[in-house]
Amino acid sequence: MDTNQRLDSNDTKLNITSTVDTFKRYWWIYVASIVLFLGLAAFYLKVKAPVYDMHATIILNEDDDLGKSNLGGLGSLMASFSLGGGGYKYVEDEILRITSHSNYMDLVKKLNLNYTYASKKGFFSKKKFYYRDSPLEVFIPASVLDTITTSTNFKIRVAPDGRTADIKVKQAKGKVVYDRAGVSLPAMVKTPYGTFRVALTKEFRPGQPLNMTVGVSNPAVTADDLARNLSANTPSKKSSIVFFSYEDANIERGIDVVDNLIEIYNTRGADDMRRQAGASVEFIKSRLEKLYTELESSEKSIESYKRDNKIVDAAAEAEYIFKKKQVMETGMIEYETRASVLRMIIDFLRSDNNRYSLIPFAGDMPKEPLEEYNKLVVERMRLQEQAKGNNSSLRTISAQIDAMRENLLTSLERELAATAIAVRDMKRNNAGTSSRISDYPTMEKDLLALYRDQKIKNQIYAYLLQKLEESELKLSRDIRAGKTVDVAYSDIKPSKPNKILVVVLAFIGAIAFAYCAAMALGFIRTLLARRKAGKDKAAA
Repeated sequence: MDTNQRLDSNDTKLNITSTVDTFKRYWWIYVASIVLFLGLAAFYLKVKAPVYDMHATIILNEDDDLGKSNLGGLGSLMASFSLGGGGYKYVEDEILRITSHSNYMDLVKKLNLNYTYASKKGFFSKKKFYYRDSPLEVFIPASVLDTITTSTNFKIRVAPDGRTADIKVKQAKGKVVYDRAGVSLPAMVKTPYGTFRVALTKEFRPGQPLNMTVGVSNPAVTADDLARNLSANTPSKKSSIVFFSYEDANIERGIDVVDNLIEIYNTRGADDMRRQAGASVEFIKSRLEKLYTELESSEKSIESYKRDNKIVDAAAEAEYIFKKKQVMETGMIEYETRASVLRMIIDFLRSDNNRYSLIPFAGDMPKEPLEEYNKLVVERMRLQEQAKGNNSSLRTISAQIDAMRENLLTSLERELAATAIAVRDMKRNNAGTSSRISDYPTMEKDLLALYRDQKIKNQIYAYLLQKLEESELKLSRDIRAGKTVDVAYSDIKPSKPNKILVVVLAFIGAIAFAYCAAMALGFIRTLLARRKAGKDKAAA
């Protein structure tokens, strides 16, 4: 062992010895500190209102897959378009919808969560939080409250007979804006940000003073607080389970918060689905009427052609050409059907009557950008219901929809052009095949074209009939986006305050405080001893 190591060892021994001596000398400080801090911890646990965890679980339903029935060639075409079937709900997207700011705002307004009521009987009693059973009520019109950006805090002491009260109001960073004693109830309290009404409720019981604290805030502020305190998560990306967790000092209020958030999500989802289904029904019915007329005309054309050319068995007479062109004609039918569907959608987007309407059967269309377009249209509908006069948000979202509509038209027209090119190529190839059977009568070619046209219209008609049935079924059903697995419930034991943690922190704080105090006293004692020794030496 070298010299430095020996010195370090000696210093360590000296420090430990000095600490032990200090503890022995000032043991009473440690005892007093521990008693003091544990007493403060006991007081905190006695007066601190318990906070409970609320939990709920839902499982997300898949969109109804009503469009999987076999429609022949058109069914394959719809699959290539991502049309004709329900889509799986992406859990992360649904969680964002559930915890959206608009849902929180609806929840706050529905349950009046931006009003908080609490009372305390004495200094050593716990604070009691009220929910729908408050003996006192503070009210201000919602239209006024929406314009107040600062929170308003009331301290109200109601006389035992309930006739008068001492009212103190703070706003704008704790500034007292109203302070009067003996105010008759009900009272109108005027503040710089609005006039509040203070009145007793049927829950008030006369006979003893009532000390109440009331907080009133803008719903948007409370919605932000909810977003921080309420969590929704899933165990994995592949799972369709969503767990909810929320903390509240009032169990009944906490359970209502979770249950009503789920209910608002389900209601909004059902309303959106019905709105889209209604738009689809109207559009499809108009198309079916037109197609029915076209089908009648096609059937009459075939009948007239057969009569004019004296064709008895068209199937037998056209058997050879069907066998030769089966592959080519199937492809032409699919691509021409594709073009018809695209034209149908483009006509809908170009129509002024559908300028701000939902695109029908959007669930069948590519997720982007058509779903995004429908989301903007739904949002505009909501704004239009709520907006008054010249609303800037409504103008902004209308401009966004107009721009997106032009982009959609450009994309669909590009797809239509590509489909037309494919049809022309197939017809060119078909012409080569037709040259090999040029000996067959021209009437067979004409009849084939008539049959092909009839088949296309029949498949589109069948497809639209199925979509009409799906849409009407959605209108008649109450489909919940999230099926409840566990309704909201509370833990039996409170999550806060954690008694063990509070006691441990109090003990650690007591030791740290006592150690610092003992070291300070030791230093002062040493300093005084040195001064005394200096004076004695000077006197000698």
